[in-house]
Amino acid sequence: MTGAFNTTGSFLRRHGWMVAFAVIPALAVAAIAVRGWLGPRVAIETVAQRDFVQTIVASGRVQAPNRVDLGAQITGTEARIPVAGGQIVTAGSLLIELESAELRAVASQADGAVAQARARLRQLRDL
Repeated sequence: MTGAFNTTGSFLRRHGWMVAFAVIPALAVAAIAVRGWLGPRVAIETVAQRDFVQTIVASGRVQAPNRVDLGAQITGTEARIPVAGGQIVTAGSLLIELESAELRAVASQADGAVAQARARLRQLRDL
């Protein structure tokens, strides 16, 4: 029995490089086949539900809009009434005409206020 072990040991000593040439390529082919069978490696990330946060950096100026109250209270003397009582009228028909001297003065003041407002608006836009 000792002789059988000696022949095996001497076979590997004599033909070891041939065994290496046969085993190493076989292992390489097996590694490539296993890699191909498993497929490519892909990095993965765990998905978690979170709040979406977006940051915006800006500079500027905030200005509140001007409030304007409009109304009309007119007192005056009637100059003429072009419609008769009970007459059918359409939208936009003149119902009464007042003396216009006082109204012209108020209209002139209003025109001056509009001019001042436009000048102020132009000044704000230029800034």
